[in-house]
Amino acid sequence: GIIELIAMLLGLAQEYLTEQLEIHEDAPAKGTVLEVKEETGLGVTVDSIIYDGVLRDGDEIALMDANNVVKTKIRSILRPLPLEEMRDSKKKFKKVDEVVAAAGIKIAAPNLDDVVSGSPLRVLNEDEDVEAELLRELEDITVDTDDEGLFVKADTLGSLEAVVHLLKEMEIPIRSAEIGDVNKRDVIDASIAKDENIEHGVIIAFNVKVHPKALDDLNNSGVKLFQGDVIYQITEDYEAWVQERKEAQKKQWLDAIIKPAKFMIIPKLIFRQSKPAICGIEVEAGTVKQGYALMNANGDYVGTIASMEDKGETLTAISRGQRVAMAINDAVAGKDFEEGDTLYVDIPEKHYKILEREFKDKLNEDEFMALDEILEIKRRKDKDWGKFGLFEY
Repeated sequence: GIIELIAMLLGLAQEYLTEQLEIHEDAPAKGTVLEVKEETGLGVTVDSIIYDGVLRDGDEIALMDANNVVKTKIRSILRPLPLEEMRDSKKKFKKVDEVVAAAGIKIAAPNLDDVVSGSPLRVLNEDEDVEAELLRELEDITVDTDDEGLFVKADTLGSLEAVVHLLKEMEIPIRSAEIGDVNKRDVIDASIAKDENIEHGVIIAFNVKVHPKALDDLNNSGVKLFQGDVIYQITEDYEAWVQERKEAQKKQWLDAIIKPAKFMIIPKLIFRQSKPAICGIEVEAGTVKQGYALMNANGDYVGTIASMEDKGETLTAISRGQRVAMAINDAVAGKDFEEGDTLYVDIPEKHYKILEREFKDKLNEDEFMALDEILEIKRRKDKDWGKFGLFEY
């Protein structure tokens, strides 16, 4: 099927793209930078595809760094030997005086350090304003950013545009999108963003490295780095991290909220009447924690749990089925409760609303039962207790 597909593409191109595919063998060269890398004995070089015109040794050319036009003079044009791969630096190259489109070449020249992969390449000539043309091409590569969001680094202009487009489709805000390795400034900016919103203290690094000088800052900043050469894997890892964070945050909130619970005063196990009242109890539903306020079946305040103990061990939380000795501040046995009574955790109305709206699916069956009983008790005194106002939904 591949042969047929190529044949179809060639036919369509010949039919509809003839003018766009014409080359001008005598015109100044036009090309695209594939890769920027350092070669032993040559310094920084660019691997390029020349797709139109002619390129000669000694020509002045214009390329792009992340923001501006870079002008330089060609020192050497190198072509790979026949049947060799131009990206394989171990293979030998042949120096040539000129190349005509279409050709894959390696260019050695000064001032190539900051040139970015994906940059257009043009030969400077008096007839055309090449610099303005390159700047227009750079503007055509649309990378929209937001006032806040995460940080994106990529290896080429094309891949940067593709990564940003994918993240935008996922409705992920982007504060900065640039070409090149992750540097100290990126880490500092992401660290500042993290202080405002931890999910924005993130760097997406596609097919780039972290500069050695930025590693220590990155490790100490708390900034989250997602790095790789497969963009879908990076975005999946990011989404998984965000979801994991949300679950952890929910758990943290849930732990801070007073949840429904009830327990029974075990008959014949009242050890002290008051200051504090001490009695044996058995948890019937939910989790009871030290410091919780208590109410009786009429909704009246009983006291606050001062401490809990089981076989000499002090406990801060107990669950359904556990039997412990409990000390209750402010309570008087025989007045505020009797043997066999059921006491309930006195849930603040605000906590009830949060449970009802955000965490109802996190409650187990016995907690649901206790919550319904607490709601019924509360509404005997206040029929509107726990109801949401118009602007609370």
